[in-house]
Amino acid sequence: MVRRDLIARSARTRKAIEKVLAISRRGMTLSEIAEATRLPTTTVKRHLERLISIGRVHVEYHRGSTMYYWNGEGEYSERVKLSDNHVLYLDIMINPWGKPFIRVKESKRNPVTGEFEDVGAVLIDEAKVGEFIGKLKKLSEKLSQYT
Repeated sequence: MVRRDLIARSARTRKAIEKVLAISRRGMTLSEIAEATRLPTTTVKRHLERLISIGRVHVEYHRGSTMYYWNGEGEYSERVKLSDNHVLYLDIMINPWGKPFIRVKESKRNPVTGEFEDVGAVLIDEAKVGEFIGKLKKLSEKLSQYT
């Protein structure tokens, strides 16, 4: 049995976390988010993991600190809506060694809960972005020929 009340409460909690991160002009630590939302750190951590998995939040590591950032509709994030139930998230992130990469993450809506779930992701290193775009262009030109 699906507990719709728990699903709704979880959605409200995640929206509260996103709002705090969106208002912040910089990233926030776990304890800062917990303090701002007045939620236990364990609860915030669990919801951050979910928000990270669906591409709404990303993590960066700075001098031993873990910082969380809202992806939202910012300049480092794009979405490709394939259907109402299928989305590709494209965003720029930083790996633990401080190198940027593009993440292309696929999410699909769970028919039971109605929430988007991470299906998988491809990480494209900065040095390979041009090659990747070139291959996509080459294939896109051949789409109409493929029948």
